[in-house]
Amino acid sequence: MKKSVLVFLLLAACAPVNNSTISPIQGKNGAEKGTMNISFQTDFGGGNGKVTAAASDGEIFNGNVIGEKTESRSSSESEGTGVSGNVERFHTNAHSGRSSKYSPNAKAVLIGNRGHSMKCSFTLNTPSLGITGGAVGECKISDGRVVPVSFSRK
Repeated sequence: MKKSVLVFLLLAACAPVNNSTISPIQGKNGAEKGTMNISFQTDFGGGNGKVTAAASDGEIFNGNVIGEKTESRSSSESEGTGVSGNVERFHTNAHSGRSSKYSPNAKAVLIGNRGHSMKCSFTLNTPSLGITGGAVGECKISDGRVVPVSFSRK
């Protein structure tokens, strides 16, 4: 019985995590030029993932979000204050002596189906959860439009 519960919990933890938000699209003069529905899908761990953004004018953007993470040799687990007051977490793998440091910064590059591209920069709310932990940021479309992005953990 315990074994089947453990297997179920592991499978549930490995399921993709979805998060989405609807944001205004601002023109060069700051006036609203429609909306953008942005959806993120990440695998277990919440790190890197897929991004789909659908503009109200019909253009669809697809790409990847990449979180910054560094690995180093360490023998302890600690926390420190990172950029913008976010907590950077240091996790140590006891078997290898390696630790991972999760930065609050993530970036995405998306390609649209009408010839535009979109570059996004995010500050993660919970760096160790990646984009699934929520974020604030901004996406810039190649034609000059800007999309402010803010969403929280679901």
